[in-house]
Amino acid sequence: CCMLGTSVFAILTSMGVRPSLLLVSVLMLSAASCLIIAQTSNDTMSYTAMLLFEACIGAYYPAMSTLKGSVVPEDQRAAIYSVFRLPLNLVVLLNLFSNLRFEQSFGVCAVMLALSIVLQLRVVAWEGGISHAVWRSKEPRLILKRKDSTVVDGNVTREISEKHH
Repeated sequence: CCMLGTSVFAILTSMGVRPSLLLVSVLMLSAASCLIIAQTSNDTMSYTAMLLFEACIGAYYPAMSTLKGSVVPEDQRAAIYSVFRLPLNLVVLLNLFSNLRFEQSFGVCAVMLALSIVLQLRVVAWEGGISHAVWRSKEPRLILKRKDSTVVDGNVTREISEKHH
């Protein structure tokens, strides 16, 4: 199933779907599958939701890698990733040591995935991919300022004039 998700990611991005937008869908499907697992007692539904979640994992990793590669500056990447490992490990430890029932654990995961959907929508808006009426933004924000004085915002790369430095 993970390979299926990776293949779907490759197909959709080759058709022009931006990884940041694809990630929103992946997170929605992941949250829905965790919620189904938490709420159903039907083994077939739980198994199907687990398979869907595995496919989402397969699409998540290439989407997130692509997005992190475009957002996080290369010279600071290792330090930034190290800083984010600590909260991630704390969340994992809290989940393991909290003695939550199976259903509660998947419910908590669904809530955290719902929060990640909101945050990912902010990233999409930051790239300029959501309508201005929704996010009340006048123009797309810059994603990355490179050392060679180019700016990448969405799909456009342009030179920065000297007066902006």
